[in-house]
Amino acid sequence: MVEASAKEKGVTTGSLIAKINELHNLGLLRGHLKEAAHEVRFGGNEAAHGDLAPVDHETAEVRDNADEQRGRARTSADHQCR
Repeated sequence: MVEASAKEKGVTTGSLIAKINELHNLGLLRGHLKEAAHEVRFGGNEAAHGDLAPVDHETAEVRDNADEQRGRARTSADHQCR
């Protein structure tokens, strides 16, 4: 649902974390809804990767931020190669 809403509003690049944050930065998602969207994202990650050891939300956020940074680095490198 977040992905579809982001796409509808023109937020089409970046990870789900970045899209949620950008929707918030654009004033399209209030603070409490931003936090709720991240909670749903955490739940989705737990369901999708249920075989992983459980982690607290702070650890998950650090891991997700690292994944987002790696994604940005790959995107940047891809654009430089063109």
